[in-house]
Amino acid sequence: MIKRMCSILPLLLVSLNCFALKPIGNDVKAKRFNFGIRAAVDAPFISHRDLYIDWVKQEYAPDYESGIGASLAIFGRMNFDRHYLQIEAGASYFSTSATLPTYLFYDECHEISEISGRTVTIDVPILYGYSFVKKPPYEFSFFGGPKFRYSFDFANECVTTNNYILSVDNDINPASACFIVGLAAKISRFTIDFRYEIGITVDKKPDKYMLYQDNIPVKSGSIYMKNGINLLSFSLGVIL
Repeated sequence: MIKRMCSILPLLLVSLNCFALKPIGNDVKAKRFNFGIRAAVDAPFISHRDLYIDWVKQEYAPDYESGIGASLAIFGRMNFDRHYLQIEAGASYFSTSATLPTYLFYDECHEISEISGRTVTIDVPILYGYSFVKKPPYEFSFFGGPKFRYSFDFANECVTTNNYILSVDNDINPASACFIVGLAAKISRFTIDFRYEIGITVDKKPDKYMLYQDNIPVKSGSIYMKNGINLLSFSLGVIL
């Protein structure tokens, strides 16, 4: 995913440069306040911290996987010479899965279980940026700041091989926060940015599980997959 992002960046910069050389009307740079829209491709990474089963800490680290996500946001920017403050409001979607051996739950069971979920978030980043290059129509900057999000876990499922089925509530913390760092380029009205989000809070709550054998419950208890979500994002935007 990272290699693909890097390979298309030079082509995008050349394309935007062609647009930038054409007259577009009002000078965007001269405005104290700008607003616009950005669309992004996201690559989430699960940051494992601890795993508790029946409130006993496990040494085993789940095998996490994540699918490519997407996000869409509107933003407003206050410009102060080379400094700016940017506030965004948007939504994002991503999916994750975790693979666990079921002997962690039940000694007599030696199957593999996969717990997967899909999440939609409402995001509000508050970013401070500094433009280290500002020569119209080009502008390059670095930025950072907190992002607050509210999550909706709208689908989850558990898959276990053979005769066993592991059912997990897969409850999430609705409110969470992360910290963003990134680099951005602006060519006339068009923007490109790379950003990395570092999860600060834990995104999971303690859950309940039930293990079935041939549709008969054989074990129940609690599971706490304590982790955070980091995210690499590449976006294109336009100032309206």
